[in-house]
Amino acid sequence: MAVITKDNRGDMARFAKQIGIVSPKASLISRLAKIRLIASDIDGVLTDGRITLDDDGREIRNFNAQDGMGLRLAKDFGVDLVFISGRPSGAAIKRLKDLGIIQVFQKIDDKGPVLEKILARQGLKREEVCAVGDDLADLPMFARSGISVAVGNAVADVKAEAQWTTQRSGGEGALREVVEEILKAKGLWPRVLQRFSN
Repeated sequence: MAVITKDNRGDMARFAKQIGIVSPKASLISRLAKIRLIASDIDGVLTDGRITLDDDGREIRNFNAQDGMGLRLAKDFGVDLVFISGRPSGAAIKRLKDLGIIQVFQKIDDKGPVLEKILARQGLKREEVCAVGDDLADLPMFARSGISVAVGNAVADVKAEAQWTTQRSGGEGALREVVEEILKAKGLWPRVLQRFSN
């Protein structure tokens, strides 16, 4: 039986990742408690990545209600949100506006500099940011974040760079999973449950 010590913790975390243990609890919980901002992609994270076109060429996107609840909880309990996407989407803007999220950047080729400007404007440190992505265009956000998270159906190269991979896929509750883990790490989850127990 392997024993995790201070000296072999990194090796054990890499081994756990290789065999598919994806929970953030082992090595990231104290770092999750520091998160003040979630920076996320839209297509493939907030949505399932599918883009459906109707006969008139209008795009149709699907959003997950559990993700929506998670984003509301994040805002209510002091975790800010920003969405940075390479593609424009009126449906995404409407959904995020309905959730009270105003920091949305679209048609962004290089997401890294945009995130850097947000951190500077809000006076945030890298370790206070959690980036969530599914594809290669999200890696510049990972490089500027304290915690990088790949959604369950992310491409292999993104999973390899991520410090944690969610069990749920993009558009199927992955963002809710991230928010829950952050609020639990901050010790806020009992307050969340209390809100809905009355």
